[in-house]
Amino acid sequence: LAEKITRMASPVVFRGAVLFAHDFVRLGAFYHDLLGWSLTEQGEDHLRLEFEDHELVVHQAFGIEETASGGERVESALKMVFVSRDDDVLSRIEKLGGSVLRDRAFVDRGVTHLDAVDLEGNIFQVVIQ
Repeated sequence: LAEKITRMASPVVFRGAVLFAHDFVRLGAFYHDLLGWSLTEQGEDHLRLEFEDHELVVHQAFGIEETASGGERVESALKMVFVSRDDDVLSRIEKLGGSVLRDRAFVDRGVTHLDAVDLEGNIFQVVIQ
């Protein structure tokens, strides 16, 4: 497989993600404070955070009960990955009410990867360079 991997220009560019939440305002505030991205839009059922050419939309989920937001969502089909040059990001996650799964840390390509959990149990990864 490695022999087949080539670098070429893609006609598709990754813009961002939509994260569905039980409490989109609370979860949006968590990511706003953690990432420091600009709040560029807030509607009745969503908010939009942007940085350069990237965006994270936190949207009110449909049909999710509050009890469904308890605990880690370890079987989620998607995990967001954020890169930080500041290892203080880990303490910021905890100060904002999230948690860092330090026992799952690993080093790949010379950088440390850690999983963290947001206020609604979504697992995301922090890569510290």
